[in-house]
Amino acid sequence: MKTRLTLLSFLFLASACGGGSGDSGSTTSSNATTQTPVNDPPATISTRDLVVDSSFNYETNIDVQINVAANLVNARAFINVCGAPSSNQPLNYSDCYLRSTLSQDGLIGNINIPHKSQTLVAQIWSYDPETNPLTFTWQYDGSKTVQLFNIQ
Repeated sequence: MKTRLTLLSFLFLASACGGGSGDSGSTTSSNATTQTPVNDPPATISTRDLVVDSSFNYETNIDVQINVAANLVNARAFINVCGAPSSNQPLNYSDCYLRSTLSQDGLIGNINIPHKSQTLVAQIWSYDPETNPLTFTWQYDGSKTVQLFNIQ
């Protein structure tokens, strides 16, 4: 039994390897496949290999001028200018760049935000607890040299 199993295994392996190189009389077609050359992986670059133009400014902060129109409020009010929250999240008041009282004279001020993809939300709160805040939004405009958040 052991000899028979060994003989069958040998015959199976011999037939799997294919026949000889002789012509069997049948016509076979050969499909030529094009091999894509293997590119060597790129050389590893470290940060010390990087060269940066001396005029490049590493600053990502953006200055934004805040202009609140005069007579926007009739009585004393309070303004918060904060980073906009993720969708469906409440405003995070610990992420505010400006908190100030507001009068009928309006307000002009400047803030500095960490990057241009930041969206800002301004809320003007009246001291009357029955009044909902006025809400305004601002987003970076790359076509402007001065970033201006006009609240009117």
